[in-house]
Amino acid sequence: MNTLDAVLVWRALAEALGPAHGIDGGLLLAIIAQESAGRATACRVERGFWRRYGAGVVALVRRTVSRLDDRWLLYPDFVSASYGLAQVMYPVALERRIALRDPTDLCDPETNLEACCRQLAYLLQRVDPQMSLLPATPDRVLRSVLQRYNGGGNPDYAQRVLDWRAAIAERLSVTRT
Repeated sequence: MNTLDAVLVWRALAEALGPAHGIDGGLLLAIIAQESAGRATACRVERGFWRRYGAGVVALVRRTVSRLDDRWLLYPDFVSASYGLAQVMYPVALERRIALRDPTDLCDPETNLEACCRQLAYLLQRVDPQMSLLPATPDRVLRSVLQRYNGGGNPDYAQRVLDWRAAIAERLSVTRT
């Protein structure tokens, strides 16, 4: 199965969750394409993240209501990994108040996209509180949110997501005709 086909499997979910947060479902699909190629169980360890932010992550996890999540601090690779369709990190999900038993709960597509939507909405509030990430979003705002979603490490990230968004829109328009 090619990437577009693998991503479009998640269309109904993206179109259901995205607009509830002011986020275009097509944008969510584009993020899925870029981040996981549509694989719900994708996982990538981010060792540089732990080296840079480990102390802050420890403090975050210890502040959560549940003490059960403290055990994951024994496994930095689990805590500092990106999970699922939108490659959401465990600390990000905790910050956005996603209820998780363990980091791999982020491999559940609905949980993952909910966390992604909350993170995008959070980032948007820091860039332009008056906007939403629906199709009318000005390009500069959208690019800024996407770069922040990626952590800024890849200067081409926003353009790659926008290229995927265009490819998905084109595929959907061809399918409709």
